[in-house]
Amino acid sequence: MLFRHMLTPQTLCPEPHRFCQMMWRLNFLVFFCCVVLQNSYMLYYICPMHTIFTIMVYASLAILPQYNKNAVFMWCKCVRDVMQGSGFIP
Repeated sequence: MLFRHMLTPQTLCPEPHRFCQMMWRLNFLVFFCCVVLQNSYMLYYICPMHTIFTIMVYASLAILPQYNKNAVFMWCKCVRDVMQGSGFIP
């Protein structure tokens, strides 16, 4: 299968090698283009932005993972992440 989900349905546990593969795919092409075309990495700002977003999602899911199946608790995590990302929470 070419594209696989990051979380296995049986365990809902992220696998580190899949995370690393995804980060490699996400960042390598942009890095390669920057080197070949002699551009700044920040010219392709969407790639580092997606990388940081993905790391934030994984970090959020790692906090109290036993409650990740609870919809109310997940909404609280999402609201906290949005507030933290927008600067309301330091």
